[in-house]
Amino acid sequence: MNKNIIAAIILSSASTLAFAGMEHRGGHSPGMKKFSLIDTNGDESLSKEEIINFHTLHFTEMDADNDGLVSKSEMKSYKKQQHRGKKCSKGKKGSKGSDTE
Repeated sequence: MNKNIIAAIILSSASTLAFAGMEHRGGHSPGMKKFSLIDTNGDESLSKEEIINFHTLHFTEMDADNDGLVSKSEMKSYKKQQHRGKKCSKGKKGSKGSDTE
């Protein structure tokens, strides 16, 4: 595995774990949902394998041309796609079906 990929996984993992530990209003942690997604065996601990699998999946999603590298444009495109997805889910939150499109 390329050293840059490993470094990206480590940095990404560290930020994920730091985010998971941040306190939010009402004592809830905004990163706990992500933590639960990564914790595939449900033991409330993240193994190295779980973290690598999670980030490998995201790397694969970002690598649009499947060349084993993520270019700046691929990352920007992925981030825009993720941002749009969050906007859509936020827009639906609390909706009671009164909106028609």
